Amino acid sequence: MKTVVVIPTYNERDNIGRLLPELMTLGVSDMEVLVVDSNSPDGTADVVKEFSEHNPRVHLLKEAKKSGLGGAYILGMRYAMDKLRADIVCEMDADLQHGPADLANLILAVTSGADVAVGSRFVPGGSIPRQWAWYRKCLSHFGNLYARILLGMWRHHDITSGFRATRAEVLRKVNLERLLSRSFSYKIDLYYRLHKLRAYIVEVPITFGNRDEGNSKQDMKIGSGNDILDSLSVVGRIFWERLCKK
Repeated sequence: MKTVVVIPTYNERDNIGRLLPELMTLGVSDMEVLVVDSNSPDGTADVVKEFSEHNPRVHLLKEAKKSGLGGAYILGMRYAMDKLRADIVCEMDADLQHGPADLANLILAVTSGADVAVGSRFVPGGSIPRQWAWYRKCLSHFGNLYARILLGMWRHHDITSGFRATRAEVLRKVNLERLLSRSFSYKIDLYYRLHKLRAYIVEVPITFGNRDEGNSKQDMKIGSGNDILDSLSVVGRIFWERLCKK
């Protein structure tokens, strides 16, 4: 099964230069990487282009204009399925918070039978950085609890995870253009849509790292006001949608 890992970037020159070599030595057969760059002024695209010249498994896709984290992922997922003929599409951030070893476990879960494998911080074996302040840890835990209750997804533990592997045949059933957010909370809506499709979803424990450098999430930092408002809006709209259909 062909796997394509979609990685959005904005000012991630140093991070992507470290991440790509690690991914190429991961040992996952038939895996390619698609970097979606939003016109980074720091030369991120140049680093990817130079790397791809020596490794045909790495592809560069440039956004015409910066559309937000979710917008970049949606563009990349479409390209991965339509142009690169992916059987499995992975979502992975460039900021080194998502580990390559954990990526391999997500891919293994899908090739072993799951429709969707979600990298979860909140199942046994998963973790968040010890360096996080107490309020940030509380925000992550209670934010997920809030979403799980309102969305009727009690058996899922990490609703806001953006580290996933999904079978393309299942992902194609979701209208990506109609997701309720083009920012951080696209991942909440997409998770819900996959859940509503009755996809076989498994949560794989991950070690969520500390962000190092770069600005891919600058417009939607975890714990920021924009992040919280976007999440509340998406969860509220889906909850209202659920009520109207009863």
